[in-house]
Amino acid sequence: VEDEAANEPKQDPAMSAKVNRIGVRNYLAGKPGQAMRYFGMAFEHDNHNASALLNLAQLFLEAARDTPSRSDERLKMFKRYLLLAQRLPLSGGHQQKFKQLEEFGTMLLDSLPEGPLGSLLK
Repeated sequence: VEDEAANEPKQDPAMSAKVNRIGVRNYLAGKPGQAMRYFGMAFEHDNHNASALLNLAQLFLEAARDTPSRSDERLKMFKRYLLLAQRLPLSGGHQQKFKQLEEFGTMLLDSLPEGPLGSLLK
């Protein structure tokens, strides 16, 4: 049991916030794959980082829309991250972003708007 605890990454909210911001910069630079990687790392550093979870959900939904051949697996990840975010106490901006993504999640992929589905949370 002690070994399992030693393998758990230490929670570091400050590092999580920093890595999340790097992810936002990568996304804005047109590198969604890199951004997704950084948001995942941000979540590993702090599993209560609602910004990272909602950013991941948004990127997976955009990827599902933009890559029809892999849309099923990406929709599954979108739903997973949205569910994880739903379990957190969400503040005003996070709650608004969650509701927006939840609404997008009920739409057909073809009917989603092109481009970014909202601004990412820093």
